[in-house]
Amino acid sequence: MLQKERIVGVITKCDLARRPEEIVKVVQNKQGTSGKPLHHGWFVVRNRGDEESSSSFDRKEAEKSTFNKKPWLKIPERRRGTANLKHFLSELLCQRIREGFPGMLETMQTLLNDEVVRLNAMGDPRPNLESQRAYLVGITQRFQTLALQALKSPEDLPSDEMNLRGNAERAKSKFARDLRSQGHFYEFSDINPAIGKIQANSDGNSQQGRTLYDEIRTQVIAKQGEELQGMINPAVLKPLFKKQANKWPEIAQNHLEDLADKTEQAVLYILGHACKEECAEAYTWQELKKYVEGFARDAREKAIRELMKLWDQETTLHLQTDNPGFTQNVQEAQLLRFKAALNRYTEKHQPGSFLQILTNEPHRLEEVPVWKSWAIISPETIDDLFKHMHSHTQKNREDEIHDLLKAYYEVRATYECLL
Repeated sequence: MLQKERIVGVITKCDLARRPEEIVKVVQNKQGTSGKPLHHGWFVVRNRGDEESSSSFDRKEAEKSTFNKKPWLKIPERRRGTANLKHFLSELLCQRIREGFPGMLETMQTLLNDEVVRLNAMGDPRPNLESQRAYLVGITQRFQTLALQALKSPEDLPSDEMNLRGNAERAKSKFARDLRSQGHFYEFSDINPAIGKIQANSDGNSQQGRTLYDEIRTQVIAKQGEELQGMINPAVLKPLFKKQANKWPEIAQNHLEDLADKTEQAVLYILGHACKEECAEAYTWQELKKYVEGFARDAREKAIRELMKLWDQETTLHLQTDNPGFTQNVQEAQLLRFKAALNRYTEKHQPGSFLQILTNEPHRLEEVPVWKSWAIISPETIDDLFKHMHSHTQKNREDEIHDLLKAYYEVRATYECLL
C-alpha cells in the first residue's frame, strides 16, 4: 500500500473547470480526497484538450495563459504548472534517495555478508568434474556412516529420528502380535486337562457361527479318497491351512508398507543430516532426495512382489517344515488329550473306591491324601479308559487334524514373523 506521506495531489485540465475558485480553495487548504490534509499538497497543471493539435500545442504557453490570471494567482507560483511539478518531484525523489540510501546500503551489505558466509560454507570451489565428484562422495560417505549406525549402533546417532533399528523392531513386534491375534480365520481350540474338555478360544467374532471343527468336517468329506475308515487323508491339511491363514497377506503387506514408510523417513532424515554436515546446497539435497525416493519406491514394490510370491508358495506347494517345534507342539497336544481322558476316567473311577477294598481301615486313607491325585486302572476298568481315550473314531480323527493344523500354523506363523 502506498504511504500517505509520499502522495502528491495533481489537478489536471484546470482550463475546463467551471468553478476554479473551489479548486483554488482545495489547493490552499491542502485538503485530500479522503478529507484529511495532503502531506505534499496539490499542484495544478494544464493538459492538451481534445481539440488542440499535439504538434502545435505549447504546454508552457498554455499554462502561462491559464494560471497568470484570477483566481489561479491565489495559488503560489511554485504550485502552478508542469515545470514546477517536475522540479518538485525531482527534489522529492532526491530526498527519498538520500533518506533511503543508508538503509539500502546496510541491507545490501547484510545480504552480501550472508552470501559470503553461504559461499564459504560450500567449501572450496569445484570447477572441474573431479572436485564435484569428491564433493558428492563426501556426502555419500557421511550418509553411509550414519546409515550403518542406524542399523548397528543407534546409540552413536546424533538424533533419535535416525534410529531405524528401533523403529523396525517395534514394527516387527507389532506384526508378530497382529499375526498371532488376528491372523487366523477360525479360532483354535485349547485342551484343558483339568476339566477334561476342549475349550474354543472364541472372541465373539466367529465366522457366521461356524467353527474350525465344522471346516474340518467339510474338508474331510470333500477330500475323501481311498483311505479306510478312521484314517486321515493328508490332503485335508493343505486347504485347511490356506483357509486358516488367508488373512496373512493383508497383515504382512500392511507390515511391509509400515516398515517401508519408517525406513524411508529415517533414510531421508539421515540424508538431510549428512547434507547439512557437508554444507550441501538445497538443490543438492533435492536431487539426492529424488534418487533415494526412487530406490525406496523400487524396494517397496519388490518387497510386495516377493511377499505375494512367498504366499503363493505357501499355499500351492506341499506343507513342509523342519522346525522341531512342530513335533513338539503335536506331542504336547497329544499329552494334553491323554491327561484330559485320564481325568474323565478318574472322575468315574475314583482311586478311593479301589483303595477301600484293599484296607481294613478305610477311614485312615484321609491321613495319606496323596492318593487323590492317582489314577488306578484294573483289568475290569481298562476298557472304560480306552473308551475315554478313543471315544469316537470320527472325533479322534477331527482332533488329530485340529492338532496337526494348529501345530503347523504356529510354527509357520513364528517363521513368518522372523522374515
